[in-house]
Amino acid sequence: MEDLLNTKKTTHFITREEIPDIFGIQEHKVVILAVVESAKENDFPVTRTCGFGSISRRHAVVWRWKQRNDLSLENLKPGPRKLVHKLLHR
Repeated sequence: MEDLLNTKKTTHFITREEIPDIFGIQEHKVVILAVVESAKENDFPVTRTCGFGSISRRHAVVWRWKQRNDLSLENLKPGPRKLVHKLLHR
């Protein structure tokens, strides 16, 4: 009994590195989009569906747009892929 009273209670705070990046994996995005589409087919608002899943509606809209236009759902480096305003050619 004394051992139980003498033990210190330690709290462990979860760091950002310990949280899995579920939004960064393409397969997870496909599953999330399937849930959103299923809810939409059953007349459930996309905003509310995203709220239940703690997903940004903006992310869901962009992912749906990419999926409809056959673009990759992978996380890419932001910005243009090819510079249009290149002034000097080497």
